[in-house]
Amino acid sequence: MKRPVLGCLVALTSAPAIAQSSVPETGPWTKYQQSAVKPDYPWSDENPEHQWESEHGYYWIFERDVKREGRLVSAWIREKYKTPQPNGTVLLTTRITLDCDGRYRYSAQSSYRSDGSVVQEIDRVDDWVFIRPGTKFEVFQQSLCRRGN
Repeated sequence: MKRPVLGCLVALTSAPAIAQSSVPETGPWTKYQQSAVKPDYPWSDENPEHQWESEHGYYWIFERDVKREGRLVSAWIREKYKTPQPNGTVLLTTRITLDCDGRYRYSAQSSYRSDGSVVQEIDRVDDWVFIRPGTKFEVFQQSLCRRGN
């Protein structure tokens, strides 16, 4: 006897909730440390509420740029590369949305050269992507989704 096709579709489209875990003290998290050194923030002289440093660059988020709706968190993430990219990019502003169950998607991104000129601006809503362990997106999720989400 064949199983109904509709039942298979429901099983494929229903994603179980992913349990939140605490930030481990070791492992891939060591490359994303709370930044003790304040980089030259090009957007403001303020201290951001969330900031990290990795081997590639600095990331920071101002709480005023975070919007929470239920289990969704949207934020502007700023990134400064330690070494310019091949196209000259040294600074990024990226708008992402986290669903706090282990997925994220981009909705906008602007990249800049060191002189402030725009390299590229992208405005589109991408598909949801699962957050991989040990990535910057896991760090963002742990920092932004921990407040009752």
